[in-house]
Amino acid sequence: MMKIFLNYTQTISILNNLKLNWSDIIKNTFGIVVTSSGNINQDFGLDCLLNVQKYSKNSFYIKTLIAILFPAFFCICVILFWFFRFRARKSKFRDIMSNILITIAISLFFFQSPLINQLTQFLKCMTLGNDVYVDSFSIEKCTSVKYLLWKNSLVIPIFCFYSVVLPIIAFGYMFYNRQNL
Repeated sequence: MMKIFLNYTQTISILNNLKLNWSDIIKNTFGIVVTSSGNINQDFGLDCLLNVQKYSKNSFYIKTLIAILFPAFFCICVILFWFFRFRARKSKFRDIMSNILITIAISLFFFQSPLINQLTQFLKCMTLGNDVYVDSFSIEKCTSVKYLLWKNSLVIPIFCFYSVVLPIIAFGYMFYNRQNL
């Protein structure tokens, strides 16, 4: 039940960030759920750390890169933890691999919501005058070569992995092992 509730609040948070023209009842529901679930995106609130003059132009990209790399860094830490635990206890390699996979799967789902929120903020553009700018960083044009390179080579593939591929893999694994769950 806790996983279902967490998934529900993460989904509502993501939908709330889309800023579509929702009806009043849905807006009120979003407000209640987002307020009660807290703001998990504060984990990636790097704006204060990157508020240095030399980083200000690139802070948008640095923040996105840190949000993308943090789950990978965490997974490396998990692998090292289980590896050293394996060495200390002289456990079976198969047991340690199952612990590594389970921990990484849970971690990736934990990072899914804040990362998707960060990536949707990267992808959301708005029109100001004759140009189109990133909604959350209004000095960066959505048509710049740097933005398009980041968007097409990094942001969209990571977004697709976390929003489509990871849930399909989890569903496939659960479906395949449905007798043992």
